[in-house]
Amino acid sequence: MVLGKAGAGKTVLALELLIQLLEERRRDPAGPVPVLISAVAVDTRTPFETWLAGHLARRFGLNEADTADLVRRRRILPVLDGLDEMDAEHASERASALVNALNAYMLGRDRAPVVATCRPREYRRLPEALDRATHVELVPMGGHGSAAYLREQLRDEDDLRRCAPVLEALEDDPGGLVAEELATPWRLTLALTVFLNDGDPAALLPGPSADAAAYRNEVNALLLDQYVPAVVRLRDPNGRYPAEKVAS
Repeated sequence: MVLGKAGAGKTVLALELLIQLLEERRRDPAGPVPVLISAVAVDTRTPFETWLAGHLARRFGLNEADTADLVRRRRILPVLDGLDEMDAEHASERASALVNALNAYMLGRDRAPVVATCRPREYRRLPEALDRATHVELVPMGGHGSAAYLREQLRDEDDLRRCAPVLEALEDDPGGLVAEELATPWRLTLALTVFLNDGDPAALLPGPSADAAAYRNEVNALLLDQYVPAVVRLRDPNGRYPAEKVAS
């Protein structure tokens, strides 16, 4: 079970694990084949094995009898991404049903291999946890780590000069408001994309008496509003695709 807040890198970590497992199969093909599956797609009203066999058959154009045999023999390792996205806010019926199904997904007397990802709050709200699972939780990046990453990605001295106030805020106050807002890979990606498009990094700095909640809302609006136009200008310098049409 991979746990982490929004943007912490759960899906990327699951993909990295999947790639490493596939590379391992080159040396030893005895292990199961990992397959990334969106947890939202799971029909919890259908027995998990039946649903998985049908899903694999449809997705890869295989005979369902063959996929059912692979599932029965536990030759597939489901990597179920996003348990927290299965239900509406404050609900957990579908995610809970899936966890119950995974707890009953056996290989002889042992749990069959499976990987899942979820946000911590939603996971801890479930009536049951994934039984006998190894739990890996991604922790937020500190201000020093975020600053080091940004320094590596900046292109030249001009970028470094423009971003200097943000870098100083991250390093001087590694647990402060700026560090909290740039504590995940996703938020760093948003900020960096906006910076590289000549956005004003100083706009990320809170005022001397900034309210934390208001500051977070301002940063969210700033990064999300500028992200798509920034990506369009960076990736399409010839202006073939107007940013407003991409955003809509």
